[in-house]
Amino acid sequence: MKRKAKSILALMFGLLFLGISFVSSPGVASAAGQADCPYMKIHQALTSKGVMNYYWTIDQPAPIDYNSGDTSYVPYNWYKYYGTSLNPSYWNEFGTEVYTGITIKTVTAGVGQHVYDKPVVGEVPIGKWVVDWKWGHCYHGYSQRTGTWGGIDVNSSVCGTAYYSGWNAYCADCGQLYKEQFVYSDAAHLKELKYLNTDWHYQSVCNSCRYLWDNYASILRRNFFFDAF
Repeated sequence: MKRKAKSILALMFGLLFLGISFVSSPGVASAAGQADCPYMKIHQALTSKGVMNYYWTIDQPAPIDYNSGDTSYVPYNWYKYYGTSLNPSYWNEFGTEVYTGITIKTVTAGVGQHVYDKPVVGEVPIGKWVVDWKWGHCYHGYSQRTGTWGGIDVNSSVCGTAYYSGWNAYCADCGQLYKEQFVYSDAAHLKELKYLNTDWHYQSVCNSCRYLWDNYASILRRNFFFDAF
């Protein structure tokens, strides 16, 4: 009887360990966020110390401006529009919102109560996306990486192609900004991107020339110069 009890306990601990390992793996959790957003791609790369890092990109083709009058219908350079009254349809105004369908919770404190923030690790439900940078485009940054970086094929050239606006994600559990990082896509696809993971590292890559931009979201807010895309 004692031996049987020990065997059952060992089995229970074994299943518990497997369950924890399964849930904590960012590679497994990625399926939830990726399911309905086909342009979102997860990339994996081992560090020099043998640690697996996860990176994600939006591999969405550059938009074609069918209202341009150009019979070739090729993507335009950003300078065709910036500083003029022209605005391609894929540039959304600052503050434009798109909702994922996950209910955004609001937490309010009652009399004598306090609301505290706590860090979240792992999968995060996204309630909405908000445009924080209108003029999406491939623009110069500091990156000179070429070849494969973080499991992503990149290049050091810059093409200047006009692209979708930059959006920020907001957590559905608290309504606050998830991370200050511009994700470049359109509303139709971002509304399907309902989960992100704190173990993933977002990378902006131009889908025309494969230039890897450094993320300038926080720098942009301080200095108000062009973002890297």
